[in-house]
Amino acid sequence: MNREEILRRYATGERNFSGLKFNDPHLDGIDLTGADLTGNNMEEFYLARAILLNVSLVNAKLFEACFNSAGLTEADLRGGLTTC
Repeated sequence: MNREEILRRYATGERNFSGLKFNDPHLDGIDLTGADLTGNNMEEFYLARAILLNVSLVNAKLFEACFNSAGLTEADLRGGLTTC
């Protein structure tokens, strides 16, 4: 799933993106407030300045994902490892 598809589905009210394969790691500045990204492989994703308020990233693979200046208020990152 690419950035445009994510945004299209999000705009229609979809919030459950768990278990989906993302093929575009450049999600900088994206607003996914309230989304469920549980268990997704997001290794080496670039999420700088992303708005990820109240997002679930439980058990997501986040190795070397970049969250510089991302809004992560109430985000659940349990089980993920992040570095940038």
